[in-house]
Amino acid sequence: MLKEVAFLELLDGAGGAPYVLCTYPEEACFFMTYAGADNLDSLLQKHRRGVVHMDDQFSLLIIKEMIVKLMEIHEKKVVHVDLKSDNVVIDHSDPMAPKVSIIDYGVSTFVGRVSPFETTYENGADKELKQTPWYSYETIIGEPLTCSTDIFGLSLMILEIIQVMVRKPRELETLAKRGISRKTEMRPTTEELLDSTLDAISSY
Repeated sequence: MLKEVAFLELLDGAGGAPYVLCTYPEEACFFMTYAGADNLDSLLQKHRRGVVHMDDQFSLLIIKEMIVKLMEIHEKKVVHVDLKSDNVVIDHSDPMAPKVSIIDYGVSTFVGRVSPFETTYENGADKELKQTPWYSYETIIGEPLTCSTDIFGLSLMILEIIQVMVRKPRELETLAKRGISRKTEMRPTTEELLDSTLDAISSY
């Protein structure tokens, strides 16, 4: 709990991270500002059920905001590590301007540090990745982590969003598929993903 509080204070709102209001170490809890009701996972589920409508333009704007917010986190030399669709909160009250907040920094670390987990799974990586498929390979085997580590989780979420789109942005989809490679050198950068997203937005 104290570790997460320290990261939230360091981020100071970067990445849309909530602000810490107060802490209760003796109860192992803290209070923070409200980020929103819907995470990306629940929003996509609502879209599939027809409860919420996400058109292609709105979907691309969510992707753009996710990338921008992740870049803000990386500017602080922080690797989120646990990037997945229920750790990204979407405020979709304005259909022209979704707001993204990246939350849950309980297993975050700094660029260059090894996996924050006490246990690494070098010999059983495949088995572990089946249970936690949003973690990058280097996280599971205990290698030093870089900003590319978060590209893995980000790319999975981009592919989830593209799946529900009517008109698929093929270049962005290709980059995102590269982003889920086990080899960090194969993954695109946030800048490449952002440029491709902006190109797609301008073509809609």
